[in-house]
Amino acid sequence: MPHVEPRLPRLVLTQGLPAAGKTTLARKLIANADRPIRYVGLDALRLMLDGQTPTAWWADGVEESTARAQAALVGSLLADGCDVLVDGTHVSARQCEPLRQALTGMRLDVRVHALATPVDECLARDAVRPHPIGEACIRRLAGERDEAAAEGWRLSGEWLTGLPSLPAAEAPRTSPYWPRFAPRDVPSTAGDPREAARAALRAPEPASAEPSGTPGVR
Repeated sequence: MPHVEPRLPRLVLTQGLPAAGKTTLARKLIANADRPIRYVGLDALRLMLDGQTPTAWWADGVEESTARAQAALVGSLLADGCDVLVDGTHVSARQCEPLRQALTGMRLDVRVHALATPVDECLARDAVRPHPIGEACIRRLAGERDEAAAEGWRLSGEWLTGLPSLPAAEAPRTSPYWPRFAPRDVPSTAGDPREAARAALRAPEPASAEPSGTPGVR
């Protein structure tokens, strides 16, 4: 019998500023995936660990420990052979370092879906959220993103695992769902993370809103 390579666990990451449309994109990716994907959103972990007060999520040391908990969970699920979608900003090496430490040496099928939503659009969307993150935070993350890009950093499977990238392992840097699929009426991840997690698992919208020939989602 011919040798058949075992299927590698798939790691799907969203990337973009707050209010860029990442959770909407995650919902579409999960609904159109060819196999089940476990959803790990940082806001859902914040809610579980620190309650419903957003200001508690960013207290000194809290964000860092939550990111480490998320990375440990993602690593454990992937080690068990699960496919995982990690919904987060992922704008710099600093932000992604806990994930990198958890995934170094793992053979994975890594796919990155980046949203290049303009800063002003993110600010406008954030302003109407129940619990806005705020202009200062979004502009700070935009600056961190631009600085990382200027230094040549790029989120990739090779950077995360330390292993050579697999052929065609990643989706294009700009998601094929954007801008042809525009987010609308989607619960804010800065509002109620429980609703954001539920939204990621809901059925897709009518077929007329679905793009065709999407690379990276087979």
